[in-house]
Amino acid sequence: MPPRDRPLDIDALIVMDDRVLLLEIKDWNGVLTCNGDMWLVDDRPRGRSPVYSVAHKARVLGKVIRDAIPGFQFYVDSAVLMTGTAGPATLPPGEADRIFTVAQLPTIVDPVRRSSLLESQPLRPRKAHSYGPEFDRLTKTSRRFKPKEVDWDGYRVVQENLFVHPKAVWSEHRSVLKQDSRHSAILSFGLQYWL
Repeated sequence: MPPRDRPLDIDALIVMDDRVLLLEIKDWNGVLTCNGDMWLVDDRPRGRSPVYSVAHKARVLGKVIRDAIPGFQFYVDSAVLMTGTAGPATLPPGEADRIFTVAQLPTIVDPVRRSSLLESQPLRPRKAHSYGPEFDRLTKTSRRFKPKEVDWDGYRVVQENLFVHPKAVWSEHRSVLKQDSRHSAILSFGLQYWL
């Protein structure tokens, strides 16, 4: 992101033919309502509307992309993708129409059917996804993009896949305590089987 700005948490970035779509993913279950710009699930506060926050991220990211990729003039769009049972039925239209479900993803990525959910964009001789190598360079080699560090009960992974089960049932990773790296541990991730 711009040098002195706070980092942006990006859940998903889809480079399509006519735009870049930035998605905020929420796996919420229950009844989604709002009180002003505050969202609630089953009357429990979930914070400010992610529709507004992902729109802000899209504006910032759009500037970063246009500054880094010469000739890139595509719109950076935004939406919230709901993966749980919570849906937009009780939200005002300005927010509800920026919320999609997993079942709507095939429509969003289909250039012919997309206009039923997203605003049409101008036709251009070059497709946004044709800038793939430039996006790879920007997101993989730039100091502006890096994966978010995951916190596992105060530990962070410093070496991945020390051991991987031959059938990928579990994997082990070296980790250190975030507050004092002299303390290390092995984190084990795997499938859970219930008998």
